[in-house]
Amino acid sequence: MLAVGPAKEPLYRTVAPFEHHDIVRSHLFAHTCSLQEIAGDGAHAINERTAPDDYLTPFNAATRERDEVLLHGFGAKAGEPIGGYVAMIDAETLEQRWRTPLYDNEPDYQWSWPGMVTAHGNGFIYAVYGNHFYKLDPVDGRVLAERVLPENSHGAVYNGFDVLPDGRLVTKNMESPLCPVGLINALIPYSTANELLGRAIGIELFGGLACHLLLNTLPSTMVILDPERLDVVSVEVLPEPMAGRVTVGQHDGKTFIYIPGNPNLYRYQYIGSGVVLDETWGPVPYVEAGQGPAAAASFIDDYVILHNSGYAVAGTLNAINIRDSSRKFTIAPFALTSDVSLGPSFVLSQQSTDDDNNIVVALDTFSLRLGAIRFNGETGFEVLWQRPTLSIAYSTLVGPPDQRQIVVPDQLQLGPLTSDALSGVLQDRVIWLDLFSGKRLASSAALDILPAPGNIVSPGFRGRYYYPGASGRLTELSVVPVSPAVSSTDPSGASP
Repeated sequence: MLAVGPAKEPLYRTVAPFEHHDIVRSHLFAHTCSLQEIAGDGAHAINERTAPDDYLTPFNAATRERDEVLLHGFGAKAGEPIGGYVAMIDAETLEQRWRTPLYDNEPDYQWSWPGMVTAHGNGFIYAVYGNHFYKLDPVDGRVLAERVLPENSHGAVYNGFDVLPDGRLVTKNMESPLCPVGLINALIPYSTANELLGRAIGIELFGGLACHLLLNTLPSTMVILDPERLDVVSVEVLPEPMAGRVTVGQHDGKTFIYIPGNPNLYRYQYIGSGVVLDETWGPVPYVEAGQGPAAAASFIDDYVILHNSGYAVAGTLNAINIRDSSRKFTIAPFALTSDVSLGPSFVLSQQSTDDDNNIVVALDTFSLRLGAIRFNGETGFEVLWQRPTLSIAYSTLVGPPDQRQIVVPDQLQLGPLTSDALSGVLQDRVIWLDLFSGKRLASSAALDILPAPGNIVSPGFRGRYYYPGASGRLTELSVVPVSPAVSSTDPSGASP
């Protein structure tokens, strides 16, 4: 049984201390069970409970103690009460214990975008929203320390953070020029895609991201903070605008920070007092003409893995050797095979990586595909399977290596894959898939019109999962066995 509590490691000892479980952003939640381990080898159903409070635009859920669920969320107005927050929820009753608002009211038009909440190895809670970093008391949510991070007159958002092996915190920002909402259709000319993203994220929020990606020329800034009082250890102006989140990796006794820019992947070595650009390894060009940057890096064996968007062409998976950056493999796993799509490619959420099985799970929202791709350091990528999927979420990996499963929100399983279906009213549910075959093993009922933008279905204790919906509902899902008589007629039962 997992010994829950503070740790000398960067993260709290719990099921889901961090948005992607670990500091290498694998999305592989090590202390979870497969469906079979929870409910046996028969058919499974998914029970649900909904938390009674409203959590407008939730982003990531996390666990701490066995009876604690943390939730970070944000709204369209960064400087108002409908801006950011961290809430503590009782895992047994789903009642809210406390909620701490997070504000960023400068400049007046400050762009709102999700940050993150994390249970640190020292026992405290840390969160970022806009250009404000917070240390919170887990007992009552009191702000124990707050740090305003660097930004220019446009306003900046620090999109998440990672924890270094010594417990310090590393984060970086995205700048966005003041951008009229009317430019979005011109920047991304897919009407159905705009409708989907407008409903999922809010057109003002997505407009900030679009304008950062396509109009911003201001470089990003990386900041390292000490966890005790959030003192700034170092500030590094990066070589270019960078939309991707930071990822920490270690090898050969050194600690590195990987940041995907556009068009280059950069690697910095953390040296305690700050960082130095590793010019012996990169920067590594990885974004091709007509593509956009990756959301974040992760790893398989001795390779860093990145999944690019493709604004005008198919997106690609990239693998770059961590010791020799000239060794690189690339594949376009979802080259378009059907007219039913939202456009060439849009990868809002980062790939998941299973280092035990050398498999990457990739999801491309606009090409309507989810798939598993095996990686070999000698021969490169091989697509194992792919399936129609409509999702803007990260995928979660759970269970032991030989029973590994994918948990991910999906909308297309509620109806046939047609152009009419895409333009109609969509509803989201969570599905469990076998990693090796893509077979659907279980499914929830319809939960919401959409998931919250870019969320991950976070595992909890006792086989529970937490789904943040775009409407502001937090739903707990739990796996239960069903008898053959029930499973034969239950539309949420296991089927291919």
